[in-house]
Parts: sequence; C-alpha cells; structure tokens
Amino acid sequence: MEKKKIFVLEDGLDTQLILKSTLSDLYDLTMVSHIEPVLSTLMSNRFDLLLLDINLPDGTVWKTFESIRRLTGYEETPVLFLTSREAISDKLMAFDLGADDYLIKPCNPLELKARIDIRFKKMSKKSKDSSRIPIDLQVDSRRVFILENGVSNEIQLTKTEFRILQLFLSRPSVLLSRDTILNAVWGNLNVYDRTVDAHVSKLRKKLGVYGACIISLHGEGYRFEMDSVPLESAS
Repeated sequence: MEKKKIFVLEDGLDTQLILKSTLSDLYDLTMVSHIEPVLSTLMSNRFDLLLLDINLPDGTVWKTFESIRRLTGYEETPVLFLTSREAISDKLMAFDLGADDYLIKPCNPLELKARIDIRFKKMSKKSKDSSRIPIDLQVDSRRVFILENGVSNEIQLTKTEFRILQLFLSRPSVLLSRDTILNAVWGNLNVYDRTVDAHVSKLRKKLGVYGACIISLHGEGYRFEMDSVPLESAS
C-alpha cells in the first residue's frame, strides 16, 4: 500500500528528527523549514495531511495558511499545528482559519502519531459518508450536479457560490462563523457579513430541496448537515 504523504513545516532540527523517527516508517514525509517555498511545494505535489509550525525564520504562517485553504485540492486537507505558542488567541485563530488540530510543543510523539492516525481514519469515514450525498461537486471543472428522482441535473453556480458549497461539503456538521466563511472564500477582501448571507441565500435556492442542508444559526453562522439531506428525493 502506498504511504500517505505528509507535508511538514518545521525549522527546529530536534523536532524534525523526532518527527522522522516517529512517522517516517508509516508515512512519506516532506519537510521544509521556511515559509517561502510552502505554496509552490504544495502546488507541485499532492499531500494528504499538513503539519505546520507557526513561528518560522521568515515570519508567521497565518497568511500562508489562509492561502493554503484557497488552493485547489487543499480546501479539506487535514491541517495540524505543532507549535510552542500556547495562547488561546493563537488556538482560536488556527481553528477559525480551518485547522483540524492544535498541539503544543513539546508533544509526546506517540500522541502526535495517534492524532494523525485518527485524522486519516476520519477522512476515510467521511469519504464513505459523502458517497451517499446526492451532490456531485467537480472541483477541476467547477461543475455541480444534484440527483433528483434518480436523474443527475447540473446546476449553475457562480464562482463564489461554488466555493461556499465546497467549504460546506468539506466540513459537514461543523459550525462555520461568517468570519470563517469570509476568510475562506474572499480572503483579504473587504466584505461585509451580509454579503455572506446573500450568497448563502442564493445558493440555497439553487440547491432546491438540498438547500435544507444549510442550517442557519442566528448570530453564529451556518452548518451543513448531511442528515438533513432528503435522500428520498434522490431515488
């Protein structure tokens, strides 16, 4: 079986050695020690999980992490932070931008390995669960098909609507604040919260009966609930 590929952004030699000794037998590791080559490396390869430090010799990783989440193919790739930064503000920032886990150095290598293993198991389960969702989102061609009464019909979405749907499908049952959606879809553009609401409303209408999967929580944000998919409509 081909090894899963893990991208590691870490400049500490001691930590690099620990990661290699703990993970290299099971996973194919690629390590870089600076932020500058991160995006080009990710675009020229396909990694199954990212393990990121925050403080690097050439800056902090926040802006780059935002860019990573907008890269085609990396919208739902598991991202774990391994860092010495313990502040709750850093943890909240990481999770708000789309991190899946946050570990503080020094971290027990066996715990890190266990958390990575769990992420891959969840990915496998999510892949199986998503197969029952009658929404086919084709990233490369940016096309969307929905299954109604046994017939697959294409719906026309704008680029922004497509990215919002992609975000919802990549993080099912997760509450996404408007700020999270703004960062993931619009990046650094100056966009108001009500713009998110307007686009989500249009997306709901275009999804027809499946628009019910997008749950609105007043004052909090949105959540995509797979259990709300009316499966009888697909048969």
